Amino acid sequence: MKRVRWLRAPWPFAMPNLAATMKAHLFTIDSFDGFVIDRVRDDSVDGRYVEKFSYKENVIDPFGNEESFDRVSYRSTEFTLYSEFPNIEIRNGYRNSRELLNKLQEICNFSVAIVPIDIGLL
Repeated sequence: MKRVRWLRAPWPFAMPNLAATMKAHLFTIDSFDGFVIDRVRDDSVDGRYVEKFSYKENVIDPFGNEESFDRVSYRSTEFTLYSEFPNIEIRNGYRNSRELLNKLQEICNFSVAIVPIDIGLL
C-alpha cells in the first residue's frame, strides 16, 4: 500500500532555484543525510531525502558470548515539491518526516511555514 501525505508550503523561490539550492545539500557517500534530485521541472521537483544511520549491534549467542557488529542502514523518503497547491507531497514516508521538513526549511533560510492540510470530511 502506498501512503501519501500532502503539506502546504508557500515557497519563497521558483522551483528551479529551489532545486539549485537543494543540490548544495546532496547525499554523498560521506554525508549522513541529503537530497537525491530525480527530476526538475518549471513547476515541480521530484526527489528523495536519504538519511544514513550507523550503529553498533551487540548480540549474545546461546553460550553467553557477546559479539558486536557495526551496522549501517538508510532511510529514504520520496517527495515532490510543487509551486502550486499542494506544495509538498510525501510518498511512502515514515511516521516522522521531521528531518526532511527541517532540511527544507533550512534551505529556504527558515522563511517558509510548512503546515499540514486539514480536510473537513463533513
